[in-house]
Amino acid sequence: RALPLLWHRQRYIDEVSRLIDQFRPDVCMTDLEYFVPRAAERAGLPCLTLDHQHVITCCRHDLPRDMWWDAAIQGLTPRYLFRPTAENLIISFYAPPVLPRYKARIAPPILRDSVLALQPHDAGHVLVYQSNSTHRALVDFLRAATDRICYVYGYDRTEGREGNVVFMRKSE
Repeated sequence: RALPLLWHRQRYIDEVSRLIDQFRPDVCMTDLEYFVPRAAERAGLPCLTLDHQHVITCCRHDLPRDMWWDAAIQGLTPRYLFRPTAENLIISFYAPPVLPRYKARIAPPILRDSVLALQPHDAGHVLVYQSNSTHRALVDFLRAATDRICYVYGYDRTEGREGNVVFMRKSE
C-alpha cells in the first residue's frame, strides 16, 4: 500500500498544499506522516508533531550494546523519511532526556475515560505490551522473573506459549 502512495506523493502534497492555501492556518500539526510537513514547508509554515516515534530520534537512550543497531535502524524512518518539524510533542509513558538540539517535550499518554474508569486488581497474570520483538531477552526475563502467566502483545509471535509466556495478537 505504501508504494502507490509514494509513487503519487507529489499529487498528495499538492492537494494538502491547496487545503493549506484555502484554510490559511498559522501552523500545521501532524501525527508522524509524510505529506503535511512537506506541504507546510512549501507554504513557509511551521509544522508540529504529536507522536511517540520521535522518542527514538529526539531523546538519549541508555541501551544495552546489542540493541544499538536495532535502535539506529528504527531511527532511520522518522529521521530520513519524514521532514524535520519545528517542535515535537512526544507522547510516552517514560521520559528519557531530550537531546539539546531538538525542540521537543514529552507528555504522558491521554487515556480514554473507559481506561481511567477501570479499578486496578490482581487477576493473577502479567500483561506485557512489547512494540519491538527483536529483543529476545524479554521472553527469557519473563520466564525467569515470575511464575505468573505473562500475556505478551506486540511480539513477532501472535500465538503459542513458552513456559509461562503466552503470545497474543494485538487488539484494542
